[in-house]
Amino acid sequence: MRAAVLKAMVLGLIRDPAALVLSFVLPAAVFAIFALIFAGATGGSLAIKLAVLDEERTSASERFLKGIKTHPQIELLELQDGNSEEVVALVRSGVADVGIVVRGGERTLASGSSDGEPPIVLITDPTREIAVAVVEGIVQESYFGKLPDVVIGGVARIVATDLLPLDPAQKARLDAALEALTRDIEEREKTETASGDSGDDRIRLPFDRLVERRSGIGEPGVSTSISYYAGAVAIMFLLYSALTGGLTLLQERESGLLERISTGPAGARPVVDGKFLYLVLQGTTQVGIIFLVAWLGFGLNLPAHLSPWFAVTLAAAVSASGLMLGFVALCRTMQQANTLGTILVLVVSAIGGSMLPRFLMPSYIQALGWATPNTWALEAYAAIFWRNESWSAIGLPIAVLIASGLAGLLVAHLALARQR
Repeated sequence: MRAAVLKAMVLGLIRDPAALVLSFVLPAAVFAIFALIFAGATGGSLAIKLAVLDEERTSASERFLKGIKTHPQIELLELQDGNSEEVVALVRSGVADVGIVVRGGERTLASGSSDGEPPIVLITDPTREIAVAVVEGIVQESYFGKLPDVVIGGVARIVATDLLPLDPAQKARLDAALEALTRDIEEREKTETASGDSGDDRIRLPFDRLVERRSGIGEPGVSTSISYYAGAVAIMFLLYSALTGGLTLLQERESGLLERISTGPAGARPVVDGKFLYLVLQGTTQVGIIFLVAWLGFGLNLPAHLSPWFAVTLAAAVSASGLMLGFVALCRTMQQANTLGTILVLVVSAIGGSMLPRFLMPSYIQALGWATPNTWALEAYAAIFWRNESWSAIGLPIAVLIASGLAGLLVAHLALARQR
């Protein structure tokens, strides 16, 4: 009996191509997709889009920025002319992950002084702290690796000023030695550029107030990151809830209820539309509760952005409800819709940024994210809560979300009409 049951189940699996794909092909495909998505965050291929502006324009600043520009983890966006506000704009818009401005003020990189404003300004996005931390390390590496003469000169001046005053002759010899060291380094830079050998003989010394961090997205605070996570979780659960609600279509079809309703003059349209309206209402309420918790428990300034938030949330609910109804209507069985739907929501949420910030992903995965409702919803929430932008900035995301939801609803109507 046991052998007969085993044989029957094996034959049943072999004779069902859909079951074979679900059992053996789909798991490997999902693994490959997730491996590609998370490769950029876990390996050495993380690419950080860095906006750079050199206001100082000296030999020291050129050497310093050369070490940053040639770093393998940097995708450079170099501004030849302009001001720091343009760098801030690139970070605010998400075109750049981090920005660097080498100031052209009194305290330059070449001075080696610790007085005055820091010569380097790091323009940051609080939601991309991983990228900021990496860039800070690259800045220090380039400073010590490319400007050892500046580092040594700064230490020497501190010693001469505060610990062991030098007479004019000693100061002259110190200046001459530092000038010779600078010339030697510049010559070595030219040789390394010609030969392609960057060397690795770096001097490691502490430095004081080299970098000033400035938020490119308003005042840094808890609400910046909380708004991201609230939006990311909200859109993922919108899709899951819409999938669960959409499965009732198949239950009613398998029970014969949908067929009896479809005999009326309006067909199955009222059923689909009613479910769609219910899912939109349910989804909007779900997201509202998530953001309410973010406001009351974590300091998100929801009341100040209530109207644009509601518009984006309603559009996201329309998108998730329509797309999931269309997907379910195309499926043949409850098991197929449930299994494939769960996998689809997981993959779409991963690609769209609900599981991992998109800037950590490979560039082609980031581009693919624009095909998901997650990315459009997250970009709209970012415009509201991070960048404090106007209604015009969320117009396109809202339009895309609503259009995708209505397209999914249309697919559901056509699929059920054909099956009828």
